[in-house]
Order: sequence, then structure tokens, then C-alpha cells
Amino acid sequence: MFEQQAIDDAGVIPPQLWDFSVAIAASRVRDRFDRRPREVWLSYAPLGPAAEYDQVLGCPVRFERDRTGLRFDDEALEAPARDHDPNLFRLLESHAARVLAETPTAVTLRERVRNAASRASATSPRRWR
Repeated sequence: MFEQQAIDDAGVIPPQLWDFSVAIAASRVRDRFDRRPREVWLSYAPLGPAAEYDQVLGCPVRFERDRTGLRFDDEALEAPARDHDPNLFRLLESHAARVLAETPTAVTLRERVRNAASRASATSPRRWR
């Protein structure tokens, strides 16, 4: 589920802006991956005929849901982009693997603070006791 979260200061985004955002997102996915969402969820009642939403977005649209989002099948999520470059993908995947391998395994905040404090105390003129 690709979801959009409300982040404006007033806590209210006009439904027309949600409609536009969802339509743009669905359009981009359709253009780049030749896939359509399985369904679209909108958190409000339709602003016009519900059938027009289905027609424009190319999939069933569900209204008055607890969130706004686009649902995709697993097949759509696995599909390569229409103009993907396998060589670039291998290069980026290799780089990501190298970065992950070099990332310290101390991932908890407690471990990071302990390690930072240890390094600071070892180099500080004042030793912590």
C-alpha cells in the first residue's frame, strides 16, 4: 500500500488535492511500469460520480476508508521500470551491499551512545570516572 499522510499545519488537506495527488501517482506508476493499482482508497466521500474515479484511475476506488492510498499486487511491485538499465541496477545493488557491509552492526541507540561516549572519553583530556 502506497499511502499519503496528512502533514499540513491545519491537519486538513482539501479532497481535491488528494484526488490530484492520487491521480498523479497512479499515472506515474502506469507510465513507468505499465501497471495499474489494484485499487485506490480515499478517506472521504466522492466529490462527483464514483464511476468517473474508477474510469480515470483505471481501477476500483473505495471511498470513506481510514486512509488514502494505492494498493498494488505483488506482481506490480516486482515489475521493472519500462526503461530500466540492468547494468545500472547491478552497479547500485553492488554499492548498496558494500555500504551495508561497512555499516557498523551497533544499531541500538544505547550501543551508539556507549560507543560515542567511549571514543570521547578516550580522546578527552579529562577522563570520565
